[in-house]
Amino acid sequence: MRKGNSWLALLLIGVLWFAPALADKQITFTFVGDCTVGCEDRLLFQDNSFAAYVNQYGYAYFLAKMKDFFSQDDLTVGNFEGVLKTNASGAANKTYCFRGLPDYAKILTLGGIDAVSLANNHTGDYGAKGRRSTLKALATAGVKPFGNGETFLYQKDGVTVAFCGFWGVGFNKRDDIAAYIRKLKADGADAVVCALHFGEEYATSHSKVQTEVARMVIDAGADLVVGHHPHVVQGMEVYQNRTIFYSLGNFLFGGNVLVRANECLVPRVTLRFSDDGQYLGQQTNLYPANISGDPVNNDYQPRLVTGEAAQSVFGLMDADSADTEGEYTQSDSSRTYAFLPASEP
Repeated sequence: MRKGNSWLALLLIGVLWFAPALADKQITFTFVGDCTVGCEDRLLFQDNSFAAYVNQYGYAYFLAKMKDFFSQDDLTVGNFEGVLKTNASGAANKTYCFRGLPDYAKILTLGGIDAVSLANNHTGDYGAKGRRSTLKALATAGVKPFGNGETFLYQKDGVTVAFCGFWGVGFNKRDDIAAYIRKLKADGADAVVCALHFGEEYATSHSKVQTEVARMVIDAGADLVVGHHPHVVQGMEVYQNRTIFYSLGNFLFGGNVLVRANECLVPRVTLRFSDDGQYLGQQTNLYPANISGDPVNNDYQPRLVTGEAAQSVFGLMDADSADTEGEYTQSDSSRTYAFLPASEP
């Protein structure tokens, strides 16, 4: 990790980034971690449950502190953990099943979340009917899903960015994942963003397997990797001039009444393209956040943080990054990383 705290260094990065980019095309994405707009059925009638907060405060409450921030990008993307369904029929035989009403999908759009990965271990909590109900609810709310074999193609100014997602990334699936990503590029995607649901829950360090899989998808053609599942912040790595976020942590997480880990990361990544759509590189601004204003009792209202709270988030990430995250400058509220050209100069 190489760090410069001077404003001169920050200014130079800004000049290097913006000056040559004036004639190029830029697309800015913001990423957040696990979003569960619901809870376990056994908690529905508790005063401190997510459902109780919906009834008391309404849909706009949950992302009220993030909406303006999200409005500044082209697309905001999260990992959607859970099911949107009117009843509990078909619940899987597992420890945790998360469910919200179909209308809860409006929480995402009211707060500015535009697209979500469904490639995770909670999409099937209520079987095939639950999945179909979730897809219908998201479509009605205008949220674009991807993952589990479905791709979302985001298009702007003649540029196409493909979003894909995978979980259960064992050895027997790696060749299929690599082939999927290669096909996206062959079919015309100018860049590929890959969401990976992997790692061990509440492990503050990413595993060797996570490293292998994340690097494998970049070698296959992905230009950015965003990880979820551990529910806590893990490290960041620059590999082949592409960025890997091993785990962003939770974000809007109705699954826990009590906060188990308050820290989370919110990366904002700008991809740059030439006038004819050729991928030129990427630049990251990283924002520290908390999932709750109360560090003990979840208030289900994520927010950006500064000061000691921000340093706590960055400390968790740095401890698991092992000098792999590249050059940056830092303010009280964010980090600005150096521009990464598509290939080494």
